[in-house]
Amino acid sequence: MIGRDAHEYQDFLTLHKAQLVHAGIPERYYRTVFEKIELEKYDSGGCMMMLTDGENWQVQSTSTIDSSDANTIFLVDHCWTFHAEQVKKALRSIPGLAQRMSSLTGVGYPDGDGYESEEETGLEELIEKLSEKIWDLAETYTIQKDTEKLTVCYMMDELGSRIQHSETPNMKMAPFFHITKQFAVTLMWPIEDEIASETVIT
Repeated sequence: MIGRDAHEYQDFLTLHKAQLVHAGIPERYYRTVFEKIELEKYDSGGCMMMLTDGENWQVQSTSTIDSSDANTIFLVDHCWTFHAEQVKKALRSIPGLAQRMSSLTGVGYPDGDGYESEEETGLEELIEKLSEKIWDLAETYTIQKDTEKLTVCYMMDELGSRIQHSETPNMKMAPFFHITKQFAVTLMWPIEDEIASETVIT
């Protein structure tokens, strides 16, 4: 184990195994999940890349992804975590958030360099559009706080948000909440035995 005591790993399993089982994550990946979270290792870029034709995006493998390899489970960052009633306030107050969400969702009108600026669209108009459009990509998970359950909304980063949906996916994704660290990521792992290089990730 990479610089980690077996006791720490067992503590991790005690707190999180139920989540891993519920998500359907194969047991061979458990230790990798622990290590990648501890090391903050977001390494999907080593075998995947984002491609665009100027209008649509997709994620493609750049090398073979073998599901028998315990390292082929990946962390996907949550670039925005929020509560549904706080969307517009956050878009107004968090620097750069509206621009990033505009890029992720495609809201705004394309120009030669990408999407038109907030100034051209008008900030309030942009926020109104984003507050509707983000629900095409936003996901949710539920956490227990004291005696009540809270629904938390999140947007995955550029790679996670640009993975296409399919009736026959080759990857599975599930949110994972680290109880000790009090933060969430999405876990992504192959559900086919092998994903060949230059395959669209779905």
